[in-house]
Amino acid sequence: MIPCISIKPNAEGNITLNEIFGINHQSKTYMYFNIFVIMCCAVSSYIYCAMAAFRLNSDDFYFYLSLLFESVFVVDMLSHFVLSFRKEGSSL
Repeated sequence: MIPCISIKPNAEGNITLNEIFGINHQSKTYMYFNIFVIMCCAVSSYIYCAMAAFRLNSDDFYFYLSLLFESVFVVDMLSHFVLSFRKEGSSL
C-alpha cells in the first residue's frame, strides 16, 4: 500500500518547496539509507584499495561494482540539498 502524502500549508497559507521536496532528517527511511551509505563507504574503500594494489583490470564486475558505489554516493550528495534541518531553539 502506498502511503498518502498530504502537504499542509503553513500558518500564512503558503506551501514552500521544502515542504514538497524536503526530506526529513529524522525519518526512518533516511536513517536506514544513511546506514547503507556508511556501509558502502567502508566496503568501497577496501575494494578500491585492492583494485589499486593488485592492479585489477576494470573488467565488467569491478566496473559495475564501482558504478554502483558511485551512484549511491551521488544520490547521497544530492539528497543533502533537499534535507530538512531544525534551527536551534525551535520546537519543530
